[in-house]
Amino acid sequence: MSGFIKAIERKPVAGVFSLLMVWFSLALGHTQVVLQHGALPMGALDTSISFLLGFAGFVLVWMGMKRPENQATMMGWVGGAFIWCGWFEWAWRYTAHIL
Repeated sequence: MSGFIKAIERKPVAGVFSLLMVWFSLALGHTQVVLQHGALPMGALDTSISFLLGFAGFVLVWMGMKRPENQATMMGWVGGAFIWCGWFEWAWRYTAHIL
């Protein structure tokens, strides 16, 4: 296992691994948003859940700034995904209906 970790820490591998993790997490986050929108009608409940998801992401990022590097990285990664799914994808859905 330590050989795997050492291989990931090298420069080109670390960047590619990080990029793939972000791509896959965005796909999972988008799946969560699509399931949320399919299960809930547009309205107050959908808006509330999306707002709370984005706010939870903001809190994770904020708390992660005071943590050690590995914890901060994971909290920022998850928090950023929550912010993206909760606030940005929600805004695009309503903007599309308005336009």
